[in-house]
Amino acid sequence: FWKKKQILIIDDECDQYSPNVVLRDEDDGSEYKHSSINGLIVDLINLFPRVSYVGYTATPFANVLNELPSEESLYPEDFIYALDKNENYYGSEKIFGSDEEPESEILDAINIVEPEEYRKLKNGIEKEIPESIKTAINYFIIATACKYKRELRDFSTMLVHIDLRVSVHANAESLILSYIDELKEKLRDKDESTIFLFEKIWETEKDRNAPERIKRLFPNSNEADYVTPEFEELYDEILNVISDKNLEVVVDNSTRPAEQRLTYDKENPHAIIVIGGNTLARGLTLEGLLVSYFVRSSNTYDTLLQMGRWFGYRTKYEDLSRIWTTENLLNNFRFLCTVENEIREEIANYSFDITPKDFAMRIKTHPRMRITRALAMQAAQINMINFAGTYSETYNLDRWNVDLINQNIEATKLLLSTLSDKPEYHNNAWIYKNCSVQDVLAYISSYQFNEKNNTCKKDILETYIQKALQKGHLTNWNVVVKTIQDGEEEFVLDKRIKCYPVNRSRLNDGLDSNIAHFKDFRDARDLMIDIDTETWKNTQNAAKEKQIRLRKEYYDGLGIETPGMLLIYPINKDSVPKFKNGMQTELKAKQNLIGLIFVFPQIEDKDLFQYMSIPLDTSFDFDDEE
Repeated sequence: FWKKKQILIIDDECDQYSPNVVLRDEDDGSEYKHSSINGLIVDLINLFPRVSYVGYTATPFANVLNELPSEESLYPEDFIYALDKNENYYGSEKIFGSDEEPESEILDAINIVEPEEYRKLKNGIEKEIPESIKTAINYFIIATACKYKRELRDFSTMLVHIDLRVSVHANAESLILSYIDELKEKLRDKDESTIFLFEKIWETEKDRNAPERIKRLFPNSNEADYVTPEFEELYDEILNVISDKNLEVVVDNSTRPAEQRLTYDKENPHAIIVIGGNTLARGLTLEGLLVSYFVRSSNTYDTLLQMGRWFGYRTKYEDLSRIWTTENLLNNFRFLCTVENEIREEIANYSFDITPKDFAMRIKTHPRMRITRALAMQAAQINMINFAGTYSETYNLDRWNVDLINQNIEATKLLLSTLSDKPEYHNNAWIYKNCSVQDVLAYISSYQFNEKNNTCKKDILETYIQKALQKGHLTNWNVVVKTIQDGEEEFVLDKRIKCYPVNRSRLNDGLDSNIAHFKDFRDARDLMIDIDTETWKNTQNAAKEKQIRLRKEYYDGLGIETPGMLLIYPINKDSVPKFKNGMQTELKAKQNLIGLIFVFPQIEDKDLFQYMSIPLDTSFDFDDEE
């Protein structure tokens, strides 16, 4: 019977229980072992002669690092596909920004919480609710009232996620209930100090995301939907929100009976403050999530991303959503946004001819977080990299070491002087075509790379290029010097070109040190800047994960192998941030800097993929961060 049937098995949240987490010793010669759910799924797949297994997850780290391809594993052999992002999706890049797009516009939705504010509550010795939680609750009530004014009378939810321990949940519940009872009484009695406090919060918050910004970030939105009434117009709705029937406090954890846990009664939409831990960390949709007080850290990528329940759709109230979190968690989510973008770039390289079993997905490592739980990535070769179809960037530069800066300037001048072809100016850059790989290797040898650049280092780049040369690839390069059209002072790198340094501010990491961290040097279409101007302009909206592929398609159309590309960014020592979003700060370098991006074409050579991974020396600290 089953021989004639085609079977489709769908595994939702496939990274949670499906990976094999049995500790294995590959050298002991014993029978292959499975953890229970993993083994049952494998048995089910192998039971049928014609079967397809498809897994869905927002965090695929464990699925691509767990096991090698075989009939005994669930490794995605045939394809990995990333679902497209909807333009109106309230996602990490619009909330936290990205290391790759530091100057891009984001929502003004983050309020920073200092660890000292909640540490006593977390340790169970707090007798009064922290001020930051009070402010978050006050804002939640006002913002819900604003939603009601906009005729959005569905559920509003506030998430309070401090710790996994149920004792902390119980303590937080008691303190929050006491505060709300006190608040109700004061607001009903029109206590002047309380009203003044609420009005001050609303005046601070209501214009943080103007309708024009929402329209730019969410193109399908209608600016007329984002009315922000004056405080006086909201007062009656505020009283409505805090009424006994319309504001509920719920603790959701494994110790609470089902009838006391979070439920959404469609017949009775109201405001809910939900306190919890692990039960709120995955797979649960918090309807109308408006405010998140999130200070629980995690040492793994997938757990942290899953705990961020605010991703989704906030139609007609994107401007009102807020997150209270720590500086460390903000930076971690911003880093993970970059990881997600890089994974999408990796997935874009797969095709019918090149599949996940031909070369493995690469995932950027973090110095203080694990990608996923250790037993779920037993097959991983930690800190391996393959540059094919990607780019490598000098994210870290010395800004005060004048001797080193000048050495890189002189090395750049020497390189450009050796390039014989006359440079061409188009696409806002000077382009030297048909350059020898030996000139590029000589430049890599003389350029002083900062040691903090994990993947853009002299030995790694040289090793990769030499290995590619052995296979007959990367013999030809294009060298590009970025410039602005007109600046205050010319930066002479080659007498044949007129160059003005570009503006690139550094990451505001709170450190006043020699090292400047640049999230990204790229302008929108830099990864394909050496193609002809007409084609370049017609690809204005191409996402970065598609640019390297489009560049290859362009050179394929010319009938030549895609050259490597070295992008040189002369950076103005006095660079300042373009947007005042707090992510960037003034460069304040002693001299103009030289930043680099190496763009490596996708090489359709499976043998090359098999051995083009380079180990890095990176130490990990797996402790939770405060």
